[in-house]
Amino acid sequence: MAFTCQETADGRKSTEDDNGRKHVRKFRIWTDNKSIGSYTAMKSARSASPIALPSRFDVHPEDSYALCRTVECEPGQAEKTGKVFVAVANYDTAVDETQSEPNPLLRPVKYRLEWASYQTVAERDNQGSPIVNSAGFQYDPPYMVDDDRPVLVAVKNEAASLFAVICARAIYFRRAVNTSNFFGAGSRQAKVESIVTGDVLVENNVRFYAVTTRVQFNELTWDLALLDRGTKHLDADGNVVRPVILDGPQKGQPLNDAVNLNPDGTRKTDGVGQFKRPFFRNQPERDFAGWGIGT
Repeated sequence: MAFTCQETADGRKSTEDDNGRKHVRKFRIWTDNKSIGSYTAMKSARSASPIALPSRFDVHPEDSYALCRTVECEPGQAEKTGKVFVAVANYDTAVDETQSEPNPLLRPVKYRLEWASYQTVAERDNQGSPIVNSAGFQYDPPYMVDDDRPVLVAVKNEAASLFAVICARAIYFRRAVNTSNFFGAGSRQAKVESIVTGDVLVENNVRFYAVTTRVQFNELTWDLALLDRGTKHLDADGNVVRPVILDGPQKGQPLNDAVNLNPDGTRKTDGVGQFKRPFFRNQPERDFAGWGIGT
């Protein structure tokens, strides 16, 4: 069964008023099967050539703010070699999808960007130099500075009958990090803050929940970073010992403070380099693909 789809120039129309912009595109669909109906023609034309028939919520080719809201298809002129259908795609820039989609379950996901504030250790100045004392150590307690991370907020309507599924998802993804790319974030750089619903809503006899998912991003991954320090360390023979004062009149006396450690557990020489930060993958890792809120 063959299909072709072409846009007709005489069917184009655009209007603009106080409510935004509207566009109309008209298409001619041809098939060699004379027995099919309008729906089959419309569905098949979405993968036809030389141009594909638009689907709902596709972007208008000349107006990136206008989305396809409705597609209508009806039989046209019959031909000896096949059957012709006429399809009309209507676009608008309406912000409120309820104006064009009465079924709340068919409306697209709504996204917005927020920011979450947190405090972090000031490790380097704006020139990239480490912030350390005269002996080359970080300050104790460390100096903290304010910072922010981006938060993706996605709101998706889901049927009220799926409430148990929504609850199971919220529990499964609680504090979880991603295992693969998610909105440009690499593995373990996106973390679920929360999945919540409000009260059940009813529109046009459809019961549904507006499910809000919040995902916070971290460019350094959400792995746990700890300063490699301790009140005990290993000596050259691998024995566990407590640190002692190395210089001055109290040399050899027990040191009550924590000391910096080398990767092998031995005591790092005072004033040499920064202490290493071991990373631990302490968050549950989940595949965010197929979630229904984007990739």
